[in-house]
Amino acid sequence: MLATDASDAGRPEGRTAGVRVLGPADLPAALEVLSADPVTNVFAEYRSRITQLDQRWLGGQMWGYVEDGELVSLCHVGANLVPVQAGEQACAAFAERALRQRRLSSTIVGPHDAVARLWAELAPTWGPA
Repeated sequence: MLATDASDAGRPEGRTAGVRVLGPADLPAALEVLSADPVTNVFAEYRSRITQLDQRWLGGQMWGYVEDGELVSLCHVGANLVPVQAGEQACAAFAERALRQRRLSSTIVGPHDAVARLWAELAPTWGPA
C-alpha cells in the first residue's frame, strides 16, 4: 500500500486515498491516466513523456492522486497548476497539498470543473484572480 498525504475523510472505511509526487517509475501508470482523454491532456502527456517524470527536467512536479493503490488522477505543478482526470476528491487533495507548500503556480489550466474546484479551495489563501 502506498503512503498517503491527504485526508481520507468522507471515504468508505477501509479505502485509502492520497497525493504523492510521481517519478520515472510511475510513468506507465501516468500515461494510462493521461490516455483517458488525450486531447484535453496533451500538455501533461507531452511533459510526462519528454521528462519521463524526472523532476530535474520537469521544472516542477507531477502529483498523483492514488485511490486504493491505483493512480487515478494527476496534477502538473509548475508555472501552471494543471489537473488531469481530477474529480472532486482529487481536486480537494491537490488543493490541500498546494496550500501546504510555497506557491509555485500563477495559473490553473484545465477542464472547467476541475479548475473551478481547485480555485474554490485555493482562492481564500491565494487571493483574487
